[in-house]
This record gives sequence, structure tokens and C-alpha cells, in this order.
Amino acid sequence: MIFDRDGNLLVDNRPSFCAAIVPEDVRDHEALFSFLEHVLKIDEKEIKKRLKKKAYYASFQPRIIKENCNTVEVAHLQAFLPEFPGLEILIRSRRHYMYGSLASHVLGYIGEISQQELKKRKGDVYQPG
Repeated sequence: MIFDRDGNLLVDNRPSFCAAIVPEDVRDHEALFSFLEHVLKIDEKEIKKRLKKKAYYASFQPRIIKENCNTVEVAHLQAFLPEFPGLEILIRSRRHYMYGSLASHVLGYIGEISQQELKKRKGDVYQPG
């Protein structure tokens, strides 16, 4: 949390729920993709595209399919986790700015390092994810 000098809240962090797949653990891709298409309203082709986009990750690392899932989606996913090995719900922090984007560039943001930034910083300790 970030406050101004008068103690007014400017920025806080809130949980963000993400649907993710660990490719190595998936037993039935077609059933999982069909389930996610139904629950998350994401086309199967788009799910496959998102998995390919993160292909540089090791197969045992979770790959996010959808960020900022709503409570209904999270509840539905949670109920079926035992039936779909490889499906995970991740919780990440997300910044919430009390005054919208005003001064967000000064107050900072939270996000994954991009491939471009990673290439620029080759040799540093940064890793995707």
C-alpha cells in the first residue's frame, strides 16, 4: 500500500485469480480445453495459442490461460480441479490505483517481465513468470 503524506491511500494491492495449465500434468487435453472453453468463454484455439505463446517455459511450469477470473469462474474451476490434473488457480497481486491511472507511472506497477525486456537484460537474474 502507498499513502500520501496525509495518510490517504493512493495504491493498494488486490488478489487476482488466474486460470493456469501445467502442460506436463494434463492427462486429457481435449476434455480440459472443452471444460475451459465452457467456463471461461475462451475458444479452444485461443487456449492453444496462449499455451504456445509461453512455450519457452518448462513444461512443469504453470501457463496462464486467463487473468482476473471472476468469483463465479474461480468457484467453477475450484470445484473441478480434482477432475482435471494440470489445471491450477494462481493468486497474484494486482495494483489498484485510487485515482485511476493518474501518477501510476510514478507509483509503480506489478507485472511479468516481457520477452523484450528479458533480452535487453541478458545475463541478469531476471526470469519470466
